[in-house]
Amino acid sequence: MALLAVLFAGVTVSIFKKEFPLFRYSMAAVAVLYLGLSFARPDLIIAKVNLAQETGQDYAYLCSLSADAAPVLVPYLESQGYHMEAFREDMPVRYGLDREGADGSERYGQQTFGYYWMAAQKDKTQGMHLRNFNLSRYLALRRLGG
Repeated sequence: MALLAVLFAGVTVSIFKKEFPLFRYSMAAVAVLYLGLSFARPDLIIAKVNLAQETGQDYAYLCSLSADAAPVLVPYLESQGYHMEAFREDMPVRYGLDREGADGSERYGQQTFGYYWMAAQKDKTQGMHLRNFNLSRYLALRRLGG
């Protein structure tokens, strides 16, 4: 929405000032706002807001967050009593994550969502080397003790 507001402001200026470089202005606005969004780490913000709520955390959504959420999720998981060594082990079998209720309710409950998130991070960081290096995943891997 912010991008549209900035672009519409440029269009408005170009209507009144014919020599206004609308194309260059639009390209610069898109580049700057895209980079701003990229560095904002939206998954980190989502995790902070979601976990700050007293009730109603969306554990299924928390499972889907990227490694950017690690600075918030790892301390939360530790405070909830999660076994952080599970990241280095065979998690689904050991922690009963292969169980799922008929309606899928147990899969993303408060007691299990963290293990699913850790398993996803483990899958994404295995085989990471120079060509597929990702700073957020590397930092999450360090936080998780991998």
